[in-house]
Amino acid sequence: MAVNLKKGEKVDLAKYDSELKQILIGLRWSEKSTLSKSPVDCDAFALLLDKNKKILTGNDIVYHANLEHYSKSVIHQGDNISGTNADDDCEQIIVELSKIPEQIQTIIFAVNIYQPEIRQQDFGVIEGARIQVINNESQKILCTYNLSDSYGGMTTVIVAELSREGVRWCFNAIGQGTSDKGIGDVMRRYR
Repeated sequence: MAVNLKKGEKVDLAKYDSELKQILIGLRWSEKSTLSKSPVDCDAFALLLDKNKKILTGNDIVYHANLEHYSKSVIHQGDNISGTNADDDCEQIIVELSKIPEQIQTIIFAVNIYQPEIRQQDFGVIEGARIQVINNESQKILCTYNLSDSYGGMTTVIVAELSREGVRWCFNAIGQGTSDKGIGDVMRRYR
């Protein structure tokens, strides 16, 4: 049975599947139809960090313009420019746990609004946001985190992190909104 996480909760993924090799991170959001003048384009991305929660190179980010980490451990499944989906994942990121380089200790998963200043949009126009972790081989949902906080005025949400704890991987529900205007701004937080 899948675990429903709340903000700040952490789960050891091995407790639910000791043979876990590959996970699919599914991110979903939907647009409040009455609040936005133009369609909202949200972009999911992953930052691969070292033990000090720092980015080692500019290549340690996986997003719509860099779909695959050089180690082939993290692969973004592509940009959804239509912006919303109430039922299924809007964007997905596959993580091959055994291929993650040893120096990588944490993977941050985040979503930002594309060109928020030009489009005059923030996460106040988004509802029903959630992230789920799925065993990509069995398609079993391991855990889900529904973002229930109000993110009005925020243009990026640090949704969750996958952290290495010895030989295990834990999934942490973060749900931290920021006013970062783009992926580059988020990257600077981890330099």
